[in-house]
Amino acid sequence: MNGYTIAAQNVGAAFTQDGCMLLRFHTKKCSVEEKVKISEFVSSAGWLLFAANEIKDEDIPDENAPKDEWKTPSQRLRGVLYVLFKKENPNAGGDEFNAYYTKRLEKIIEQIKEKISKYEEF
Repeated sequence: MNGYTIAAQNVGAAFTQDGCMLLRFHTKKCSVEEKVKISEFVSSAGWLLFAANEIKDEDIPDENAPKDEWKTPSQRLRGVLYVLFKKENPNAGGDEFNAYYTKRLEKIIEQIKEKISKYEEF
């Protein structure tokens, strides 16, 4: 299984502005190994399967969870630019990324404006 299973108690839910939900769970005390395993899945898309006790095989989805539906296109662009930033600047911190992000977006905006101006020349 590419994931983890842990006993948990659902302790809260809140609605977000975009119609999604934030869910909160409490677990028993976790071992270091469990914490490492769980941390590997932060920001990953997947299925959350919760039941008061018994989970049957037919309750487990056969298909993969949708990946791209979790982020807006602008969030995806920011994420991709962050990966590029870290490849180009492996020792840089998060504060430096904000300046990099702004600079890269300005470049993209200027490229699009240039294309627009070509239409206006005709």
